[in-house]
Amino acid sequence: MQGYILRRIATMIPLWILLSIITFFLVELPPGDVVSNQLIAFRAQNLEVDDAAIARMRQQWGLDDPFLTRYLRWIENVLVRGDLGQSVEGRSNLDVLSETIPYTAVIGISAFVLAVGLAIPLGVYSATHQYSPFDYIITFLAFIGLGAPGWLLAIIVAWASLYFFDFVPLGINSLQYFGEPWSWGKVIDTAKHLWAPILLTALPALGAVIRIVRNNLLDQLRQQYVVTARAKGLPEGKLVQKYPVKIAINPLISELGLLVYGIVSQQGLIGIVLGLPTLGPLLLNSLMVQDMVLAGTILLIYASLIWISTLVSDVLLAWFDPRIRYEGRSR
Repeated sequence: MQGYILRRIATMIPLWILLSIITFFLVELPPGDVVSNQLIAFRAQNLEVDDAAIARMRQQWGLDDPFLTRYLRWIENVLVRGDLGQSVEGRSNLDVLSETIPYTAVIGISAFVLAVGLAIPLGVYSATHQYSPFDYIITFLAFIGLGAPGWLLAIIVAWASLYFFDFVPLGINSLQYFGEPWSWGKVIDTAKHLWAPILLTALPALGAVIRIVRNNLLDQLRQQYVVTARAKGLPEGKLVQKYPVKIAINPLISELGLLVYGIVSQQGLIGIVLGLPTLGPLLLNSLMVQDMVLAGTILLIYASLIWISTLVSDVLLAWFDPRIRYEGRSR
């Protein structure tokens, strides 16, 4: 088992390096740079900058260096020195990320737990009560989660909250708590703002898990061993929980990386629509001002999170199914 894990990690290291190169290339692909955007802002205020000042600005951001030099400097600062550079606003990127990552983690982890914890029993109930009214309701909920755009649902939820409850779930806190130290009232106010993004972020994963569990369990319930167990008089509840449910849930492990990807992408859109201090709006803003160091770091965080979840998925599959880690040896 340890050898399998080490082989998977060794395989992912060169792929992660290739991924970081692609990420850095993509964020620098659009025309222009951070200095050109700053010059446009200066000229909009009727301010002129001479060529010497422009040269100093480009030297400060390292824009005149070759692509490989800029990439190596960026990856060295991130991995070796822990230096993420300065943002366009003059703040440390590490400070900027430390303000957004906690909220991003809370929303993402809560959405994942909600989706998996709620979808598995719903999928089991839907499969064991096929074509019942609740089966249709659960299936419709799964289709809504998979098919409805997250940004549209966020707009609808914000409007409904304002219309029916006179409360707008925009931002992470109400105006009276901005800049205030943490207190019990601020915690309650934050919870009022967090329920909407957590629910909306969880919907795609909720729909995907419901469909996976329902379809797999329906397939298992038609297998011969289930028919034989029923013929021998094994109680239906004990029969379903003992074997078919375990087998139906097992494919969820292989979908862990896709679930994390869905939550990450959905959270970005929800954060932009609801004005949340999460990584999604920060990434959009950094791309708009072409702060490529910050944008590349955020994209690398997203990509690393998905890669780690894929590694965890492979390890869990190897733990549940020994044939996976011994496959190469048997051949």
